[in-house]
Parts: sequence; structure tokens; C-alpha cells
Amino acid sequence: MIFDIHRYYEEKKVMLAVVEFTDYAMVWWERLVVERRRNRERPVRTWEELKTIMKRTYVPKTIIGNCLIVYK
Repeated sequence: MIFDIHRYYEEKKVMLAVVEFTDYAMVWWERLVVERRRNRERPVRTWEELKTIMKRTYVPKTIIGNCLIVYK
């Protein structure tokens, strides 16, 4: 992945990922930013945090559970 080649700081990793969002992904991101501001939460600052939020939002819990069983 590009992050392994370049030594980007965490905020830049998030920006690089978000700039590639299109259509619904961009709408989702914009809503997330507004919602976090409204709730006085800090912005998403790290690549790991962005991945965690995306997994929590879009990966069904049954799939996560099945992956844990398979990879034990």
C-alpha cells in the first residue's frame, strides 16, 4: 500500500483516503464530519481510526465473527 512506501503522517493518510471517496462514500464521510462536529467529537485523525469506523459501519458483525473463527 502507498502508506508503506511513503512516510505520511496520520492526518495525511486520512486525507489521502478520503480524497478517493466517490458517490455514497463521500456523502457518508461528509455526514460523519458534520455529525462529529455537532457532537463535539474530535475529527478522525488516524488511518486506524478511519478503518475502525468504516468496519463498524459497513462490515456486518456476522462476517467479523466468521473471520475470527476461521483465522484462530
